Amino acid sequence: MYEVLIEKMSRYDISRLLRRKINFTDTTSLVYNREGITALQEYDLMHYLEGDILTKVDRAAMAQSLETRPPFLDHNFIQLCFSLDPNFRMHGSHGKWIFKEVFKNILPREILRRKKMGFAIPLKEYLTKELSDFVDKYVFNYDKHDLFDRQFIQDLYNKKDLVNIYRIYWNIMMFNMWHERWMVGN
Repeated sequence: MYEVLIEKMSRYDISRLLRRKINFTDTTSLVYNREGITALQEYDLMHYLEGDILTKVDRAAMAQSLETRPPFLDHNFIQLCFSLDPNFRMHGSHGKWIFKEVFKNILPREILRRKKMGFAIPLKEYLTKELSDFVDKYVFNYDKHDLFDRQFIQDLYNKKDLVNIYRIYWNIMMFNMWHERWMVGN
């Protein structure tokens, strides 16, 4: 379950794309116990934040000569959060539940319910315009291996109902470019 939430592609679709049954480790059961939620949140804290989000914030801030301070990453605050019962951290599928409860009378409702904005680049625009030749070559017509199901990739394009289809295309394109450079040697 956790892998699916992060990768935005169902296990079934991943198996179709790769043309083989993938034996995923089922983390669904982990979400329903303290150790599981804590392990997943610790993983995010140590890998996703450090290796992705904080790096992007730091680079964007430095580009504008800004100094940023993430106040909710104070080690004492993190220790307090991890000492709380997971039901306070996750309430059903709602994250940051206790935070929102504490601030519900202070912050406007639209702030507390606002969706995450993230650091996404405009992949759809890039892949359908400036990089469309690369998409044709490395996503739809790459023939130097048979790891991906080309019909499935075409089906994704024809349906266009997958929210993150362009993220999937980006990943396929990056892999195929890597493959061409390092495995084929061109």
